[in-house]
Amino acid sequence: MRRALLAFAGAAGGTLLTAGPAFGATSGPQSFTLTGHGRGPTHVTAAGPIHGAGVDHMRGPNSDRFVFPQGAVNVQHATTNAHPVTSAGCTFFYSERGTYQLAGGTGQYTGASGAGTYFLNVVSFAKTLPNGNCAQHGGQQLVMVSAHGHTTLPS
Repeated sequence: MRRALLAFAGAAGGTLLTAGPAFGATSGPQSFTLTGHGRGPTHVTAAGPIHGAGVDHMRGPNSDRFVFPQGAVNVQHATTNAHPVTSAGCTFFYSERGTYQLAGGTGQYTGASGAGTYFLNVVSFAKTLPNGNCAQHGGQQLVMVSAHGHTTLPS
């Protein structure tokens, strides 16, 4: 009887060990906040399964890589609604909404998956020239992105 119980316990334990990674995934609500000023890096703050402070590296018009001390995560995004640029004098405003999808990563975020929505706001301040026109170069730009969704990290 004892030998049968040990065999059963061993078989059950093997099953649990084999199934362990599927049960060990970390999953939950995710938020990203990106801020930048048009010069230098755009900073990323993340809360959720992916967490910490890092830097955004743009890889293309619809692809970014968020790099954190614990690893990096690849982000694909698509605009779903964009508002035309509006201006007041030499101050320009732009905003858009869209969706994002996580496409794996490195380090602690290897195999990251998930998706959500984002909202982007850009305010650009151009220099006003003596003739009243707006300068094409120089000035300042403020960028803020707020993203919310769900992330799963495999164990």
